[in-house]
Amino acid sequence: MDPGDIYTEIILDHYKRPKNYRVLPSPTLSADGGNPHCGDQVSFNLLIEDNIIREVGFQSKGCAISKASSSILSEELTGKSIEEALSISSENLLEQLGNIIDLRKKCALLPLFIVHQALIRFKKDGTRTLANLEI
Repeated sequence: MDPGDIYTEIILDHYKRPKNYRVLPSPTLSADGGNPHCGDQVSFNLLIEDNIIREVGFQSKGCAISKASSSILSEELTGKSIEEALSISSENLLEQLGNIIDLRKKCALLPLFIVHQALIRFKKDGTRTLANLEI
């Protein structure tokens, strides 16, 4: 891969054919937010039953990296317990995306930040909706 290329094949595939790009009709948990510096916006809906994330839906507006990261994360979350989801690290997500330059890491980590914040609040006090989170 040419070091000048910022979009890996994985990023382009998930950007063009995102997995779980949808709104769930009756989510247990919804969260949205963005990066005010670049304009990326992401929203996630999770269906949680018996502490397990059964379904994930997301929508995004922004760059290919943020959309691809959301798609990959949506697949990773499905079937995991809340605790397992909270243990997904930024390093793990960045590794799955491939070669992400430092300048674009906030784009890649925005979905994980939103999901982690929402799950932490849901676990702590049952909050089911978080809006306008900023990375």
